[in-house]
Formats: sequence, structure tokens, C-alpha cells
Amino acid sequence: MVYDQLALSNGTIFLHTFDILNDKMNQGIINLQQGKKGNDGKAELDAALFVSVIVNGTLACELLLKSMSPTIKKEHHIDDLFSSLDSETKNAIEVLTIEKMKKNNASYCSQDFYDDLSKNAKLFTEWRYFHECKGTLNANHPFISALAKSLFSVAKSENKK
Repeated sequence: MVYDQLALSNGTIFLHTFDILNDKMNQGIINLQQGKKGNDGKAELDAALFVSVIVNGTLACELLLKSMSPTIKKEHHIDDLFSSLDSETKNAIEVLTIEKMKKNNASYCSQDFYDDLSKNAKLFTEWRYFHECKGTLNANHPFISALAKSLFSVAKSENKK
């Protein structure tokens, strides 16, 4: 069930932003690999959109999770937000995400899902101020993309109930 329409709307906006930036980043990478500068001469800048992609993707995940949570939480960690959902919703998200991840890794399973959820739980808080990081930041881009799209599908389905 969707409890917060505003969070759903905002999550949808950030997912759309993620998709646009992701396409632009991928095109920049392709242009650089082909030795091109891109139509606007900004292939290097486009390829560097990874930080913006991760921040927008994880914010979309956060907001979509919050839209389906029965309690309002001032929380950014997607694993904690995920745990606040009912078991039917969690299962639907898990199944869809695994299905999407299997396209890149045929052996991807439930344990991988929970490992990735845990490893990527704090991406929004870590990456939004990436310039302050004193170590190395890691992000599983395929997982964030699969999770965000799965969350959107489940939230959209739940919103119709």
C-alpha cells in the first residue's frame, strides 16, 4: 500500500532524473571510448555524471521506500527503510530486483539481494557529499538501477489498490 503520495511523486521525479542522467553518462562513456567529444563537446563531463546518477538513484529508492512505509521516518538508509515494509511488499521488491539482476548475473539470488541492500544502504548519505570522503566510495550501479525500477513498479502497483 502507498501511504505517502508526495514521497511517491518525488521518488518518481528522482527516478526520471536518474534515467536521464544515466543515459547521458552512458553516452559520454561511449563517446570517450570511440575517441569522440560528443555532439556538445562535453563527453568527459557527461561520463563524469556517475556521482549524480548514484545520488539521484538512491534518493529515488529512499523516497519510493518511504512512500510504501506505514510510518514516517527521518531515515536515509535503504536497508532500514526496506525492513519497515510489510512482508508481501518486501517480497515483491526482492523478486523483481533479482529478476532484473539475473540479466547480468544468472546466479544472482536472494542472498545477493540482501548483501547488495546492506552494502549500498548508505549511498545517499555517502555520495551526496562525495568530496568530503576521506576514503574510497563504492556503489553498485546495476543494483541501484534494478532496485529503483523495482521499487517504482511495486509502488505503482500498490498505488492502484
